[in-house]
Amino acid sequence: TDMNVIRAIKYLLCSQTARFLLVLYTILFSKDGMSAAQALLLGLFIDFISVMILALQKPSPGILRTADEAEPWLKHPLRMGIPQVIIGICWACTAILASFFAGLFGFAETVPAQGSVLYLTCIVISVLMLFSQQREDFLLRPGVRMTALHALSLLALFELVLLFFLFPTFGMLFGISSFSPIALVIIAVFSLITVVLAECIKLLARMRQRPDLHAEDEATEEKQSQIAALFHLFRAQKAEEEAQEVSSDENKKKR
Repeated sequence: TDMNVIRAIKYLLCSQTARFLLVLYTILFSKDGMSAAQALLLGLFIDFISVMILALQKPSPGILRTADEAEPWLKHPLRMGIPQVIIGICWACTAILASFFAGLFGFAETVPAQGSVLYLTCIVISVLMLFSQQREDFLLRPGVRMTALHALSLLALFELVLLFFLFPTFGMLFGISSFSPIALVIIAVFSLITVVLAECIKLLARMRQRPDLHAEDEATEEKQSQIAALFHLFRAQKAEEEAQEVSSDENKKKR
């Protein structure tokens, strides 16, 4: 459906905005942030699976309602994509803050370790953002369907992170350095903060969008009422013409 494509576009707007800002942060401030291999892994593995899940999602029971919500995206894609860009900015900022606080409290003492915290934060946020973009309304409302593709992607992600820690040589290929396990708490906290911010931005965007949808619905209803009035007028004129023809035929027979 159109909404599946729109959800995939929303996710890509968020992730690509965050990735662009993180790479820009790495270049401008000469930080050990996101390397080319890390960005490639995020793009080819995590984003690909996320887009496949969103694009192949089964239609929800509210398909007729979401079809109306797809109209603004089809008419004004640039304006409707602004909230997703803001979410991507929050994504990049929280990942940078997670790396900063991990280094500040001594859980990631070296610069490569801080870069590893930043990268793993991005991975966790990617998974949480996948679930967030599956819903147009609040994330915790029932209705997000766990499919086999969900389970396989989560399992593959868990195994990937596990390989980073069990085999340091494999982790070094993607710039992952060892850090304190307590830093995982910081990663989880800032990932949840990102999702909360994303849900707040989605709520504000829906509140702003509802008056526009209401105005469009009123205009559509007015057009439909005008068309219905014209149709009834046409039928009345047609019935009147038929009555006149019948009466003229009867007059001719009488003569």
